[in-house]
Amino acid sequence: MHAEMQLIKELSESSLLDKVTYIGVSKPCCKHCKEVLDGCQIDYLHYHTDAVLYWEAPW
Repeated sequence: MHAEMQLIKELSESSLLDKVTYIGVSKPCCKHCKEVLDGCQIDYLHYHTDAVLYWEAPW
């Protein structure tokens, strides 16, 4: 699971997801993570559209 999705999963399980408005990561988010972050209304700096082989949803 990508780091962004691990954060989303932990925040969701801790009932803190609605308190987060921005996450920072060292690399651009993939397009799948971007979709989840957008759906959660969480901002991020960059994303890429390269193909991703292994991706897992946080829920």
